[in-house]
Amino acid sequence: MATSAAPAQLATKTIYPTGQAMERSGLRTPVVVLHGFTQNQAVLEPFARLLAELTLRQVRLVDLPGHGGSAGVILDLGATADLVAEVAPGAALVGYSLGGRIGLTLAHRHPNALAALAVVGANPGLADPAERAARLAADRRLAERLAEAAGIDDLRAFLASWLGNPLFGGIPADVAGLEARLSNQPGPMAKMLVATSLGVQEDLWGAARAIEVPALYLHGERDEKFARLAERYCAGSAGRVRRSAVPGAAHYAIGEAPYATASTIAAFLDEAGLP
Repeated sequence: MATSAAPAQLATKTIYPTGQAMERSGLRTPVVVLHGFTQNQAVLEPFARLLAELTLRQVRLVDLPGHGGSAGVILDLGATADLVAEVAPGAALVGYSLGGRIGLTLAHRHPNALAALAVVGANPGLADPAERAARLAADRRLAERLAEAAGIDDLRAFLASWLGNPLFGGIPADVAGLEARLSNQPGPMAKMLVATSLGVQEDLWGAARAIEVPALYLHGERDEKFARLAERYCAGSAGRVRRSAVPGAAHYAIGEAPYATASTIAAFLDEAGLP
C-alpha cells in the first residue's frame, strides 16, 4: 500500500456566497466537496460556486491525494477518509464518484465526524473476491497506461479515452473540465488509482444501516448502473439514506446537470435542519 512520506496535508480552497450572505455564511454549517478520479478543485469550482449561492454556505473544495495540489500525497481509501475527516469536522460532505466512496468510508470510520453526507454515483464496494481481484487487475493495467503518459498530449489522449467510457454517456470536453484535468500529474494519479481501487475498498454495503447523519445518494437519471446500486444501497439502509435521481444526467450528474444537482443538495441540507 502506498503512503505519503511526510505528514499529509490536502490542498483546499474555500468558496463564499456573494453579497450579504458572505458574512452570514461563517455562522452556518460549511460544505466540503470531494471530486472524482482525474479531477481536482478547478474542475468542480463552478459547481462549488453554484452550491455556495444556493445553500448560502461556505463551500470548501479539496484536492484529493494524487490530484492537483495534493499530488505529493498518496494514501489508500481509509487513510484518505481519515485525513478528510480532519479537513471537514462538523461539515456537510458532498462526494462525487471516488469522492463519494471516500465519503462513505469516512461515514463508516468516523460516524460522528460529519453533519450530513451526500454522495453522487458512489460505489459501496464489491463483496465477491473474484470481482475484487478482477477489478484490481484492471485498475493496475489502467494505472500502467496512465503512468506512461510522457507529456500533455499523452495525458490528453488518456483522458479522452477515460471520458469516452460509456458510463459517462458521452460528455463534452468543456463539461468534463478537460483542460483543468490536464493540470494533474499522471504518476500520482496512477498510484492513487491502485491505492483506492474498488478491488481493495472495504465492502460498505452493510454499513448503510449504521450511518449516523442525514444521508443522500444521488445518481444521474440515465446512469442505469448506479441507479441499481443506489436502489439496493438505500433499501438496505433501513431508511437512513435517501435516494434521488438527477433528471437527464448520466454518471457525471454534478457536471452535466450542476443546477439540478446543487438544488437537490441544498434542499436536502435544509430539510436535514442544518444551521
